Amino acid sequence: MNTQFLPKLTSIIAGTVTMTVSLIIPPKAEAIVYGLKSRAIDSDPFSAPPTNLYSFEEDGSSFTNFGALTLGGSSIDADGLAINNLGNLFGFRLTASGSTLISINPGISEINPIGSLLSGRQIRGAVFENNDLWVIDSNNNEVLRINPNDGTIIGIPQQLTLNGSPYNLSSTSDIAVDTNNLFYLISSSSLLSLNITTAELSFINTIGTSGYAGATFSDNGNDDSLFLYDISFRDDIFETDVNTLTNSFNSGNSVPLSSKSSSGL
Repeated sequence: MNTQFLPKLTSIIAGTVTMTVSLIIPPKAEAIVYGLKSRAIDSDPFSAPPTNLYSFEEDGSSFTNFGALTLGGSSIDADGLAINNLGNLFGFRLTASGSTLISINPGISEINPIGSLLSGRQIRGAVFENNDLWVIDSNNNEVLRINPNDGTIIGIPQQLTLNGSPYNLSSTSDIAVDTNNLFYLISSSSLLSLNITTAELSFINTIGTSGYAGATFSDNGNDDSLFLYDISFRDDIFETDVNTLTNSFNSGNSVPLSSKSSSGL
């Protein structure tokens, strides 16, 4: 899950998929998972308001629903949840026109836009590596570096490739970085490693039969444990060892909000 253990289950799932997510866990802090959960729809961009911010302990206890995120008093659609080294939450407001970086304060429904609209982009996953904010755009199948201070793109967006060919991201996708600064990408049920410099992907394996929309590593648990958010008919959290590909169900980690939704960890 993105650099944080917030349900980065934010990416999104459409059609018959119940929800998408992005997960993140606050670095080197208590194991609290934050997530975004939006309403799923059957057409592009595959999610819609309202988007709820929620949290729970890594063991699945102490679930808290902070309610719907708003802008100017109106609910919004959001994804690409990420947390920086100071424990500040960021995400992206999604509209049909594109995505806008936002800051999020748990307990305060009103979000704060940062910078201008990234036109034509659907940011479905985000993660901090140190002070760098990396995101994936499912509209253009690119990985980008974003300035967290003004929401602008740093450098040149990179086209995601697999075996030298362009890679098409699922609308349910996310990126995560482990404690060794190795990047991973989850696209539906496919797990891949990501060279953040070249945007070249390497296929690792298919993880189970579920569709995942959020992914994150915990700074408090096994360094190889990747937490995944399942949006296929149930809102459960799974834990996968990226070396052995052992997939275990965290029975306590479910998200008891409305089932028809998309979200981001």
